[in-house]
Amino acid sequence: MNEPKYTDAIKYSWSFVWHHKILWGLGILAMFIGQFGLGDFLGKIWLSGERLVLTGEPLGQGLKIWFFGLMPYHFNDLAILWFILLFLIVAVFVVFVAITAQGAIVSACVSGHGIKHIPNITKFWHSGVKHFWKVLLANVIEKIMLAMLLVDLIYVWRYIMTSGCYWPTLALTLSLGLILFLAILVSVLFIYTIGYIVVDDKKMIDAFKSAYQLFARHVLVSIELSIILLLFGILLVMAIIAVLAIFYFPSLFFGILAGALNSLTLLVIGVIITTFLMVGFIVLASGIFNAFTISVWTYMFMRMHKEGLTSRILHSVEKLLKIKK
Repeated sequence: MNEPKYTDAIKYSWSFVWHHKILWGLGILAMFIGQFGLGDFLGKIWLSGERLVLTGEPLGQGLKIWFFGLMPYHFNDLAILWFILLFLIVAVFVVFVAITAQGAIVSACVSGHGIKHIPNITKFWHSGVKHFWKVLLANVIEKIMLAMLLVDLIYVWRYIMTSGCYWPTLALTLSLGLILFLAILVSVLFIYTIGYIVVDDKKMIDAFKSAYQLFARHVLVSIELSIILLLFGILLVMAIIAVLAIFYFPSLFFGILAGALNSLTLLVIGVIITTFLMVGFIVLASGIFNAFTISVWTYMFMRMHKEGLTSRILHSVEKLLKIKK
């Protein structure tokens, strides 16, 4: 048996997602529950750490007044109740669509494993609907556990910064490394759990047990792939920032033209066009990357599930030892 490589998974998944544009839309919909993997978690760490450094308070300190801050003071209780009800209806709809889209992408990637073209996407959407509750539960548990890790990290950082630690940089780095390692474990376990739910239609407990056993057999592979995709996510953010600079040119052009003609309308048009291009590009790029990430994980899950994989690091070490002998 030829040993699969990460490059095989990346090349196959990119080709698969690129040739099935419908997955881009599903990737955008699935983004409403967050990126598959640790991209969102790393972003939250960055924002929380930045706020902690600037204000000395953890991110989310004022969440209890955020919602009520949206309410105009002249709203009566009935209007607030209707606002909350409308918010809940929209939230339920968004969660349903996002979870179903995530399950549909996994199902499509499973059916497309080893072939270039997949049939009508409708059957995969039905698969997402079928497994909705189990995939939702897996996502909820994962989000709760990652949130707990994030809260722990922020308050550990806060303690380190206020306690006069002798080696604050080392302590901050070690705590970050530990939390990221634990987050990788949580993320991978629930990715495999969703795989078993969609592929084998297992119950939540059985899927989690199988996911744990699969992870135990492929610890290094799982960690390596998580780190690779995390680096890909960082590169994507850098690429988005670079491309967004280009989108300032329409705004600059309209701004110069508006100044020359003394027209506020032209200035507003320039701002609207620039905002539309920037937001559209970010959403599209994030959706494609989300679908790509799910495809990579599904590809590797199917190979591990059916054939088994060897860690590339472990494989390289074994080759090095053989050469020395």
